[in-house]
Amino acid sequence: MTPSIADLFDRMGFVGHRDSCSFTFASKVFGRLLESLCGTGSHEKQLPPLVWGLCEDQQRLLYETLLAGDGNERGTYYTASDRLAGQLCRLVVELGLKPKWSKRQGSWRVCGRDVNDGFLTSRNVRRAESPGTLYRLTVTDFPSVMAGRAGRFQWVGVSRVS
Repeated sequence: MTPSIADLFDRMGFVGHRDSCSFTFASKVFGRLLESLCGTGSHEKQLPPLVWGLCEDQQRLLYETLLAGDGNERGTYYTASDRLAGQLCRLVVELGLKPKWSKRQGSWRVCGRDVNDGFLTSRNVRRAESPGTLYRLTVTDFPSVMAGRAGRFQWVGVSRVS
């Protein structure tokens, strides 16, 4: 079991059961609070709306705590919730990391990596004719956006900053 989670529960005064890979406690009050904020059942998990108002240090602490619970040492988080997987991608971006996600056998794998990934325009960009409609993206105040396909994301420039 990850010591940081055990330490948190000790500081909060929760008495429960511990083993090598879990920590459990019972509280109707906290149970109802967590269900109302974070959903019920593994497929309905979500981050509470208050997460998006937290400062970066608090968001990073939340992300690290999530990884300590349902993640691994390589920074990959696992969830059955479609909504939580999407929210974790957003959280990863807000922390300045580059998200990568995939779904296998009903479980999402979400990981965040440093943005410096060796992307080279000369090697990774190509031109292609498009038979369909093209759209010109305009954003306010920032000359790049994160775009992705098939669970892989990349920072890209936009055609105009307004």
